[in-house]
Amino acid sequence: MRSVPRETRLLAFDACGALLSAVLLGFVFPAYAVEFGASPAALRALATVAIGLALFDGTCLLLGPHRPRFVLYVIALANIAYPLVTAAVLARDREPLRALGLGYVIVETMIVAGLGAIELRAARNPRTPLQKT
Repeated sequence: MRSVPRETRLLAFDACGALLSAVLLGFVFPAYAVEFGASPAALRALATVAIGLALFDGTCLLLGPHRPRFVLYVIALANIAYPLVTAAVLARDREPLRALGLGYVIVETMIVAGLGAIELRAARNPRTPLQKT
């Protein structure tokens, strides 16, 4: 049985996470905007960014990128930048974040930035401990 390349596994994991973020930010959290502490418009703007990342990941997975390490590098930088985009969108929002919203942002930032760091390391070094030898 042939193993799935590390880059493909990371892109698939990233795509699933971006899709989950898009669903939560676009459909679930706007229904609880008061408890979350952000306007539905701000949440939908963040969902749009997450959809863009999921589409990029999904397209790369389906087309099989010619340069998978470069694609992984691009998505790693996007994941590292995503918390900054989140902070900027929520800072522009007139609603202050409540405990639920702040907790979500902190957890999502840790997960997305951590995944971005793993992807960046994998893109820079083809033989990291992430890959079985």
